[in-house]
Amino acid sequence: MTDPKSLASFDRKLGFVLNVLEAAEKRRDGVENKASILLASNAILLTAITSFGFPLFSGGAVWSWLNTVKAFLAAVSLGGATISSCFAIQVIAPLMKKRRERVLRITVPEFNIFFSGKIAERESTESYMTVVESLTDKQIFEQLVCQAYRLSRLVMHRYKWLLRSLRVFLLAVFAFVLLTLLSVLI
Repeated sequence: MTDPKSLASFDRKLGFVLNVLEAAEKRRDGVENKASILLASNAILLTAITSFGFPLFSGGAVWSWLNTVKAFLAAVSLGGATISSCFAIQVIAPLMKKRRERVLRITVPEFNIFFSGKIAERESTESYMTVVESLTDKQIFEQLVCQAYRLSRLVMHRYKWLLRSLRVFLLAVFAFVLLTLLSVLI
């Protein structure tokens, strides 16, 4: 007979893992939402930079140093917004299989109850249900723990790209503000 204390302990552990998994999913969604907003902001910045166009670079030879500064600031802003967009896409885009395995440092079990591909390979709902029912509580718990770990690793990987994107975006915005001020004031 199963010890009631071990069942209570298992229920607590299961509840804990499910809470961790839910929190990781919320963090993943938050990171992806922020990356989408950052991508849209980069598009707006790129539009603003290109809308200035060549009127930025007007003036005679006396102001050639100013045109050089403006060209440098425009290049920093344009390049920064482009690079920031590429970094934001790294957050949103799904990882390829080899890269995912390297980032997550995992080996996928033969059957994982969370992977859509493994579920879709089944012939029917009943086939999937039979496989899930054949799993022991321990196997399901192990897969939950592995899924929480994988998801947390993925979130941290995407968060690093989000921070890179944000830093480059802020540099591009700063260069654009300086460029705008130079164009308006001088």
